[in-house]
Amino acid sequence: MDPPAAESPALAAIVLLLFSMSLLLWAGVLVRGARGGSAIDWRRRRRVPWGPAAVGLPLLLTAMPLLTLASRGEVAPDPRPVDIADAATVTGAYLGFIFLAVLVVSSHQTTSRSDFGMPAVGERSLLRDALLGMAACLAALPLVYGVQGLVVNGLELDASHPMLEALAAASLTQKLSAAWLAVVVAPLMEEFAYRVLLQGWLERFARRTAWWPLITSAALFALAHQGQGYAPIALGVFGLVIGYVYRQTHRLMPCVAMHALFNGLSFGLALWMAG
Repeated sequence: MDPPAAESPALAAIVLLLFSMSLLLWAGVLVRGARGGSAIDWRRRRRVPWGPAAVGLPLLLTAMPLLTLASRGEVAPDPRPVDIADAATVTGAYLGFIFLAVLVVSSHQTTSRSDFGMPAVGERSLLRDALLGMAACLAALPLVYGVQGLVVNGLELDASHPMLEALAAASLTQKLSAAWLAVVVAPLMEEFAYRVLLQGWLERFARRTAWWPLITSAALFALAHQGQGYAPIALGVFGLVIGYVYRQTHRLMPCVAMHALFNGLSFGLALWMAG
C-alpha cells in the first residue's frame, strides 16, 4: 500500500481525521507517561507452557512465500484476483492449522484459555479488547507510514504495489473475497501464529520488559509478506507495535482488531488507488 496522499478532498479529509485521532491518542500516552504509567497497562499472567514445537506454524507461514519465490526464481509473485473458492479454501486451511496447533499443544501440556490469549469463561472483555486494538492501530499509523515513506523515498524504491493492478481488474465478487481474506482471515491466523504461539514462547526466556521477542516475531511477520512490494517495511514496524500490545495484554483480540483495522484501511486505500 502506498503512503496516504491527498489525491482528492475526500481522501484528504479521511487522512486528516485519522491523523487527528492519532494525535489525540498520543497525547493520552504522553500524559500517562508523565504520570509514570505505560501506554498500555500490563496484565499479569503465567508464561505459556508450550515448547519450541509450537513455533512450527509461524515458521511455516514465513517459509512458504520465500520458498515459493525461490522456486520460481521471482522477486515478487504475479498477483491474481481471488475468487470465492480461493477464499473458502484459504479460510478452511487456516482454521484447520489453528485447530491442529491448539490440539497438538494442549495434548502435551495443560493449557488454559488465557494461554491462547482468550478471556476466561464469563469474562466480557472482547469489545473492550477490540476497542483497545483499534485505538492502538490509529496511534501507530503515523509511525508506520512515516518509516515506510522515509525508507521508500530514501532508497528510491519502486512505489508501485503488485496488488493494485490485480484489484483494478477484479470483479466485485473477487474484491469481496480478497477483503474477507485480508481483513478477517489473515489477521486471525497471523496474530495467533506470530504473537500467541511464537512471541508467547519467546517471552518464556525474556524479562517482562524485554524487546527481543517483539523484534523477532515482527521480523518473521514481515518476512512472511516478502514479495508484496514494500509491504514488509510497513508490516515490520507495525508488527513491533502489535507485539507491544500483546506483551502488555497477553490477549489475542486486541492484536486481531488492530491488524484487521490496518488491513481494512490499507485495502480501502488500494481500492481507491486502483479505481
